[in-house]
Amino acid sequence: MTHSETPSRLSWLSISLSVWLLLLSVLVGISLVSFRGLAVEFRRNAESKRIEALEARIENIVKQQIEQLNAHRIELADVRGALEARIHRAEETTSRSNEQWMGTLQAQSQRIDALQTELNAAKRTSEAAAPGTPKVKPLPQPPFDVIGVESRHGERLLSILSHNARSANDIRLMRQGEQIGEWTLHAVEEGQAVFRVAGQIRRLPMKVSPQ
Repeated sequence: MTHSETPSRLSWLSISLSVWLLLLSVLVGISLVSFRGLAVEFRRNAESKRIEALEARIENIVKQQIEQLNAHRIELADVRGALEARIHRAEETTSRSNEQWMGTLQAQSQRIDALQTELNAAKRTSEAAAPGTPKVKPLPQPPFDVIGVESRHGERLLSILSHNARSANDIRLMRQGEQIGEWTLHAVEEGQAVFRVAGQIRRLPMKVSPQ
């Protein structure tokens, strides 16, 4: 190799190196651009996946809420059915109780009517069997009180006081055989007076025992 060829060769090497450096710079630039695009695309894909994940999560939550609502709806329907069944059974029980009570009441009413019919028939039979039996009249009550006995001129007099009397000054003396209304003095006995009234003998006690 001559001394004239050496500088020329070095220049070509320098040019080649420069070209390679230039190409390398271009390739690095292109790579950087590609990397940047890939990074942007990666971020876009990541955001898209994140959005899709969020959408899936939201859809899952909504689905769970819908399932819970459906479960509550089914539970409420079961509760409503149970309540309606209980109400229906209660109504049937009440209806049967009312029917039984009405049947018992009707049977008692019929029994009372039968007893009343038998009583009326027995009464009519008794009246027909003894048509001439006189009715017993209640005993008359005296319109006065027997107070006691007084002796005047050797005669025993019965002192009585009318129920309408206002004071002791209205005391009346009766002799044997005297009459007040339907009451006739028949006799004076120890501690009582004997009267005849309505064809019967009545003995009335004295308020004051004779001395």
